[in-house]
Amino acid sequence: MRRLPIIETAIAAAIVISTLAVANSPRGKDRIESRALTGVRPLAFSEQEKSLLSGIAPYTPSEGDESDAAYHRGLVLLAGGEPDRAGAYFARAVEICPRWVEPRMFWAECLALTGLLKDADEQFKIVVRMAPQQAEPNYRAGMFLLSQGHPHALRLLGMAREIAPDRADIAEAYQQAQKAFAGGGGR
Repeated sequence: MRRLPIIETAIAAAIVISTLAVANSPRGKDRIESRALTGVRPLAFSEQEKSLLSGIAPYTPSEGDESDAAYHRGLVLLAGGEPDRAGAYFARAVEICPRWVEPRMFWAECLALTGLLKDADEQFKIVVRMAPQQAEPNYRAGMFLLSQGHPHALRLLGMAREIAPDRADIAEAYQQAQKAFAGGGGR
């Protein structure tokens, strides 16, 4: 399973702490309690999570909303190797902000990691339609299709390579797709 780099995890954790501050403010509590969190537990952290996050609290912004909180909580859980739980938070962020690409993209990854491949494919298609000129959605969708042996991976990874020619991970994935689908169409 792919894990997020430490710095991305730390940034995500920092933002979660900022949203915790909003949730504990009188205005934030009303806003969060006024909405039902479908399938997602409210902002609650284990003692271990609190201790990990407490050191970076002074460096975080004090504003945020429920979609931010769900997204960043999902990042922390995904980085911690819990794609099933993370997926529920990303789904909540998408429910609140359906046009936000990043939570939908990570939700698709969580769906794939938990074996819900048809649902993952559907979400990746939406992500690519929402952000066709961004490298990351094309790359991640391409990697998913490559893992499924689908030749359309070559086209998506080629698009990602055109958008971000300096990214070694994309160039390597594109080469893998070329080898896998040699002579089988593509760009």
